[in-house]
Amino acid sequence: MDYYIALSGSLLKEGKMEQAMEVCARGVHNTNGNRALIRRRVGILCDCARYQEAEQYLDACIRQYGSLGLEELRDYVHELAAYAADEADVYTRHKRLYASTNSDEALNWLISASIQRSWWDEAQYWLMEKERRDGRDADLLAKRYHVEKRLGNDRAAGRVLEDWYMTDKQDDEVRELLAEKRLREGTELMHDELWEQALVPLRQADTLTTDPELLAVVTRRIATCITLLPDTSLIKDSLDQLQRSAVYEKEKNLDSAYACIMRYRPSLDEYHEVQRHRYTLLSKLMKNTLTFEYQLARRASIDAWNHNAHVTYTRSFKHDAFDLVAGYAGRETSSWKEEISENRDTTFTSPGGSGFEVGAAYYHFFEWGDMSISGSWASKFLPKATAKLAFSENLPLNWTLSERLQWRYITDETSYSVYSAGLSAAWASENGFLLTPNIDAFLMQGNVYWNGGFKMTYFPLDGDRSSVHVSFGAGNAPDLSLMDSNMPLVFNMLNTSLSAGGFYLINGHFGLSGSIDWYVMGNNDNTIRNYIYLHAGMSIFF
Repeated sequence: MDYYIALSGSLLKEGKMEQAMEVCARGVHNTNGNRALIRRRVGILCDCARYQEAEQYLDACIRQYGSLGLEELRDYVHELAAYAADEADVYTRHKRLYASTNSDEALNWLISASIQRSWWDEAQYWLMEKERRDGRDADLLAKRYHVEKRLGNDRAAGRVLEDWYMTDKQDDEVRELLAEKRLREGTELMHDELWEQALVPLRQADTLTTDPELLAVVTRRIATCITLLPDTSLIKDSLDQLQRSAVYEKEKNLDSAYACIMRYRPSLDEYHEVQRHRYTLLSKLMKNTLTFEYQLARRASIDAWNHNAHVTYTRSFKHDAFDLVAGYAGRETSSWKEEISENRDTTFTSPGGSGFEVGAAYYHFFEWGDMSISGSWASKFLPKATAKLAFSENLPLNWTLSERLQWRYITDETSYSVYSAGLSAAWASENGFLLTPNIDAFLMQGNVYWNGGFKMTYFPLDGDRSSVHVSFGAGNAPDLSLMDSNMPLVFNMLNTSLSAGGFYLINGHFGLSGSIDWYVMGNNDNTIRNYIYLHAGMSIFF
């Protein structure tokens, strides 16, 4: 009896209902009517809402083995069957309601009712209907996973589990379930003596689970695989170094992570990816960064160029960092015609020249995010003075939220202050995308303006700083970057922007960046003008 109880229990945990019932039936026959096994099989049938089958099987057992110990169970099954018949009427009415109205309330009721009554086929149907109508979310995928497991559809449940994890990676339940799945995959590969291949899912399980017992099993099997690798202890030690590097990097212990990955000997297939990861770790280890930036800008229809150049020195510590900035702004003389009355226009001239800027910033890094304070002063062509206070918080599900308050003092034809408050959110996906929406509100001379945008950055290689990006923005105020590099132009007119560019880390000490920006914005001749900006940058890490 103990054997059949244990085996059927294991099958139930895996969602294999039919197999569990078959084991119970065999056990009842071979033990001459064991009551515990009879009750278990009847209970499974009732869980599956197969009340008529449960009644028929129980009656057959009573005829063959007697009713002793089964009387109360028979009454209970009869009550369940009667209750289910009444409930089926309510269920049918909701099905008709949904068919005629497509009501969200009816559909949600059908999903909940079918799950509560263990009508797994019905639950599967309604969940798929919900997904077709409203798309996927973590709650729906969680329900689908458990329903597929109850139906014994292990492959379908596995696919849903992977999707559930991609939707909500911080959920403890899905992390543990996926860790168990990865452990099973690794164990199956170990049975085939594929030690190196087994390490991949086992190491994934190691990063997913926080359960001490499961973690202990995973750790033992990883050690077994490394021990049984066929290519001598040198290869085993190399793989161990790679594993240690990943752990150290997760803990932000970059010195140890870099030391371990340098001792790893990659295969030819993975050499390029591993080398890129080494470059990234090395660049992050450098305490000093020197960044050179140059911007060239031209307004359509006016043959004059604007030049900006900035040099930034950054010194980094464990919890703090400092920036020192020096900038230059060069403007060529430009002229344009502006109509001042009917059939009469005048040529206006904007004198050229040079301006200089100095600035500084301080950053402090907390476990929950970071804080920064910065300011600058300029002589000409740039905001006379600026000050900025910013915070960012690390949120669940790979989100980061950033807030900023800024002040700029402008001295152009007149002098005035521009105050702004901004909010940005950033979401990092597992497949290398960083999505950043943002919005800023401006208060200037008693009027409120705004500018918002969206930026998408793609990192082609895991762990590499190299990236490409595209962004766009719109508002009745200029973009923030324009205000800091060219001073405000004209507010309360449509401003749009489109940008594309990227950064490439050549090695651990050197990187290049570039972008092209196209702005359509109000200008001081009361027209809408096109502007083209070309950016080039170079970063040196030492």
